[in-house]
Amino acid sequence: MSKDLLNRLESEVLILDGAMGTMFQLRGMKPGACPEELNLLNPDLVKDIHNEYVRVGVDIILANTFGGNRDKLREYGLEEKVYEINYRGIRIAREAVVGAGFEPALTNTFVGASIGPLGRFIEPYGDMTFDEAYDIYREQISACVDGGADILAFETFSDIMTIKAAIIAAKDVTDIPKFAMMTFQEDLRTVTGVEPEPACVILESLGADLVGVNCGLGPEGLLEIAKRMSKVSIKKMLVFQPNAGLPHLEGGKTSYPATPHYMSEYAKRFVREGVKIVGGCCGTTPDHMKAIVKEIKGLKRIVVGAGFEPALTKPAPTMTLVSSSKKVVSIGGNSLPVKIGERINPTGKERLITELKEGKTVLIRDEAVSQVNEGADILDINVGCPGIDEIGMMRKAILTVQRVVDIPIMIDSNNFKVLEAGLKVSEGKVIINSVTGERKGLDSILPLVKRYGAAIVGLTLDERGIPQSAIARYKIARTILEEAKGYGISTEDIIIDCLTLTSAAKQDQAIETLRCIRMVKEELGLSTILGISNISFGLPNRSLLNSAFLSMALGAGLDAAIINTSDSYMLGLFDASALLINKDRRGERYIERIQNSEFRIQNSKK
Repeated sequence: MSKDLLNRLESEVLILDGAMGTMFQLRGMKPGACPEELNLLNPDLVKDIHNEYVRVGVDIILANTFGGNRDKLREYGLEEKVYEINYRGIRIAREAVVGAGFEPALTNTFVGASIGPLGRFIEPYGDMTFDEAYDIYREQISACVDGGADILAFETFSDIMTIKAAIIAAKDVTDIPKFAMMTFQEDLRTVTGVEPEPACVILESLGADLVGVNCGLGPEGLLEIAKRMSKVSIKKMLVFQPNAGLPHLEGGKTSYPATPHYMSEYAKRFVREGVKIVGGCCGTTPDHMKAIVKEIKGLKRIVVGAGFEPALTKPAPTMTLVSSSKKVVSIGGNSLPVKIGERINPTGKERLITELKEGKTVLIRDEAVSQVNEGADILDINVGCPGIDEIGMMRKAILTVQRVVDIPIMIDSNNFKVLEAGLKVSEGKVIINSVTGERKGLDSILPLVKRYGAAIVGLTLDERGIPQSAIARYKIARTILEEAKGYGISTEDIIIDCLTLTSAAKQDQAIETLRCIRMVKEELGLSTILGISNISFGLPNRSLLNSAFLSMALGAGLDAAIINTSDSYMLGLFDASALLINKDRRGERYIERIQNSEFRIQNSKK
């Protein structure tokens, strides 16, 4: 049944049901009552409401389990009935679909578990840890799966960390389809400041089969979010459940202005924006859903053929999307080359080493802000030095950085436990730096990448070290690609580092690195990254060498560079090179650089 859903979505638009809470209120539920307890106290009422939605022809109904987690049920003294409430909720919905004597055609209706937010936020916005939230959701989801849910629908989340814990818990319990929906305010941000594009990127990377929005706003506001999400969505599988307009409170009662006709007109507009599942949230009733069914039922998705010639066998260049909770950065494809700040790294930095040993993060905070002001698009975070609690320090460093800047991060460690600690507190879709072609590293780090929805840097070295030839490094890149795909990691989320060796000792290796970049881009189509400053280690005037090598690497196809963003000469050449390789269209970034920085190239005298 679950696989049938995803298969149908390849060619059909499906329809979710409408509000449960609104229907309970219309049926006389008292204010302050626990809706989920009705699964035990009045299951016939719950089933009757499901029946009404099934009768008007919706494809999916969501069970009465929205607030069925331990944290919310504790408010009603029902925390010991988590399993019973959720299991019964799914069974009631299932009975409404298959046990009410409908025509056979209606028995294809899918039953989803509605999974809502907790009563608290995860750090840094609240006092709950990731692991606590994970355990709470795993308990609820297990009961829903035991009850026979076809789908898990995560609804009305405003905190990206909470929905992250919920999705990861779900992946550990079941492989049934997962919908991930957040709720936005009138400024088109969630309560915790998450914007639509980052939300879409993060939720897709975590493994949600469909991503979207419910509640919060009426159709007009959600339509704008649908347009924004569709621009960054890789899967192009969106689900939207608008309220019946913005609520009005009058005489102690809440009303919603949107008529069934109004909702059905907007349903068509959602479909035109690529939304695959349309439903209704607060204020919607079977009448609203009947109008939507009449308007869009049976609409088919238009599938356009790629039209490639059979001889075209090389992959098109991929684009890697990473994100903080507020900003998406694209690496590769036709995107501008990306600058990654390298200075949060204790190697050769006595002040930072001292601070890390004292458990402080003042310098980390200052370096994060400085690098962003200098133009960094992403920040590399490495806290590895002897004599510290690296696991605890990575958590503190990431929480600190996320408080003061809004750009994505790259977690830099080869320690599995350090990486996982960092991933648990990271709000966005991060890059893990790194994995090599060594069997041990592949088997320990790639599962982390898949579990937490990260991108991964693959280093072209293995048990035998760094190969001297470009072809040997390329073969390691290909191995990393194949191994990652075996774990279900998307090609778009693999970034290859062809490795930079110092020209002081290995002068011939710079050319091999550049050759390898070209091979990885042309033969594998993967995004590429380099740490630039190694090229000049042990040589004078390092900035000059670094800048020259960076320009050559960008010309060879480099997509992202780990650099010292305080080097204005290098930044100037970075943007000049981007223009010359046709990545800076109309030269906008180059012109802005020249106008707003001290970097100048004097005109030669004739």
